[in-house]
Amino acid sequence: MKITNRILFRNAAWTLGASAGPLLVGVFTIPYLLSGLGQDRFGLLTLVWTIIGYCSLFDLGLGRAVTKIVAERIGHGATEDVPALFWNSVSLLLALGCLGVLVIIALAHTLTETVLNVPKVLQPETLSSLHLLALGIPLVTLSAGLRGFLEAYQSFKRLSIIRMFAGIVGFLGPAAVLPFSHNLSTVVTVLVLARLLMCLAYFILCLSTTPSLITHACLSVSHLRPLLSFGGWVTVSSIASPLMVSMDRLLITGILSLHVLSYYATPQEIVVKLLVIPAAIQTAMFPAFSHTLVQDSHRVQVMYRQGIDAILLTMFPIAIMTVTFAEEGLRLWLGSDFAAHSYKILQLLAIGIFVNSVAHIPHALLQGAGRPDLTAKLHAFELPTYALIAIWFVRSFGIEGAAIAWVFRVTLDAVLLLWLARRCFNMQFSVLRACVGLTLLLVAFALSLMGAH
Repeated sequence: MKITNRILFRNAAWTLGASAGPLLVGVFTIPYLLSGLGQDRFGLLTLVWTIIGYCSLFDLGLGRAVTKIVAERIGHGATEDVPALFWNSVSLLLALGCLGVLVIIALAHTLTETVLNVPKVLQPETLSSLHLLALGIPLVTLSAGLRGFLEAYQSFKRLSIIRMFAGIVGFLGPAAVLPFSHNLSTVVTVLVLARLLMCLAYFILCLSTTPSLITHACLSVSHLRPLLSFGGWVTVSSIASPLMVSMDRLLITGILSLHVLSYYATPQEIVVKLLVIPAAIQTAMFPAFSHTLVQDSHRVQVMYRQGIDAILLTMFPIAIMTVTFAEEGLRLWLGSDFAAHSYKILQLLAIGIFVNSVAHIPHALLQGAGRPDLTAKLHAFELPTYALIAIWFVRSFGIEGAAIAWVFRVTLDAVLLLWLARRCFNMQFSVLRACVGLTLLLVAFALSLMGAH
């Protein structure tokens, strides 16, 4: 099967819808959650959302490996060993998820009392919440493999419907329990149940998409090596990348206070959600790169340029509107006091999101071409560099310093990924468009600061 532009657009649109639906629900539920839980509990809830995402590191990159290897098999027309690949990955992911349960339970006290700097009055419910959260880790790891399998088979429509439902429940569930309980443990229980339903739906969809998974179910040691080899390098990125994403929140909590975290975490939640657009395009293009590289290298170059152009043209107007109307939007949404503390954070992070969005395509290409070692080494270099800069900036400039450090990190990441794609695969795109867009964003930011004074 040839991956046409129409297929790529359709897959990206469905993936975007799966993320945009919950995002729209979140716009209306976050103010309600913030008001009902209070700033401290809401700050903890944002950390719970972060930890749930970070728990995906326990899959050791196997979800990505499944997509890559199965898509290659489909491209070559050699799918006879797909059932063995599937059941090997499922078995490994369940085992790794159980290991993750033990790790989180063992670290729960340290996270609660030391790392997260939780006030004593909230420590009991935070501890019980982490224990409940640990039980959901096997669901997170298994879902990663099942989702990767479905993406390799281009089953984006049904996959996205399931993800959209689970994402909406992830926002509405906590809001629904607030009239009955403000305890964070109750909220986390709802989030874990949503993950369980999503995982079961993924599994049923895998079996219906590929009936041979039942008729030819087997395990094969020979298939473990390619899964673990690819997944091992992805794991390095899976550890480093989420840590860099959540490091700013942890540093703000540890160096400053949990109370000010909501002033940073809320605008960050807004702009990070904007990444659903480049992430949707990346998700559609990753299996397409793996599939097409074995058939038509020229087509891959065209896909690469079109992917970056689509991201630039989509993200620039969103970023410029966010930078221009950040203060007014936050004032209408969360009030004048909150806007005064957070609007500069929102503006800085919006600039960073625009830069970071461009990096999604070279990242997908490098991993789709079987070079996860390059992205892993890049992230291993970035992690200590970013940690030192972030600590310095948070101590010197508070939450605004955290935002500046994050913008620096994503800019460095984008530049290096584009350079690697060009050096290894001779991939090029119009640098002028990105530079013009970034310049206009910086001008809008400067004008807003002048207007504030």
